[in-house]
Amino acid sequence: MQLAFVLPLVLLLFLGSQGYGQVRDFKQTKNFISEKLHCCSVPFTPSDPSRKVVAVDIDQDGSVALFYSSDMVPQTFNLFDLYKESDTSTGIQLYKDAKFVQFHLSPERTRVISFATHNEAKEVYNAFLDLLRLCIKDTVSFAGLNFHQTIEMINGRVEKWSWGFTQVVTASADGSVVLVRGGSPDFRFNLLDLKDPYYKEGMVKNGIEAVTCTYGTVAPASWINFYKGDQSVGFLKLDCAPESQMKILLEALLHLQSLCKR
Repeated sequence: MQLAFVLPLVLLLFLGSQGYGQVRDFKQTKNFISEKLHCCSVPFTPSDPSRKVVAVDIDQDGSVALFYSSDMVPQTFNLFDLYKESDTSTGIQLYKDAKFVQFHLSPERTRVISFATHNEAKEVYNAFLDLLRLCIKDTVSFAGLNFHQTIEMINGRVEKWSWGFTQVVTASADGSVVLVRGGSPDFRFNLLDLKDPYYKEGMVKNGIEAVTCTYGTVAPASWINFYKGDQSVGFLKLDCAPESQMKILLEALLHLQSLCKR
């Protein structure tokens, strides 16, 4: 009788330890979140089943992509770029007794992962908080990068975030650039000829503009645009890359421009 009582107790303790309680590294935390979404996520509202998050992709630089049960475009953001109401907030929120984890992209925009129970939401919430400790913010010092290293950095990011087709940036030290899209040259221009369009303000720098993804459109995408005054001379079309990645790509292109000489 004692053995029959002890075995179920041991089994219960073992199963209970499988929740989010023990210390995990980055890979284990990422896998835990993925498994929880696979088994336990639910639509945010019963009337809109397409809003169910079914999978997640997380990079060690804090980049997150949420995938949905329908053909809805994946939603991307970076944990380090989330909007914080105060110095003590993280941009990740779980309300008392709530069944969803909320990510604040801005004061007005949020992304939500919903679960059937509060405990499941709390486990995923704690796992994302741990990722803030386990991830390493992707910061780059361009001062030490030469021309070829900068090109490699640019193409590495373009390849990762390219929208539906292969895109490659080729450049010469005299500033000549060819944007190859789908295996064929598409745009040709010189980085040293670029200048800000007269009608543009804000993100344009030395004729190069980074535009982050606009959600709610038919085919949301991020863009790198190249201008020669009022004339657009080329662009790169990217998936909805996090704002931090767009900033790095923009700064890399500006650094490349600074290294060119006629």
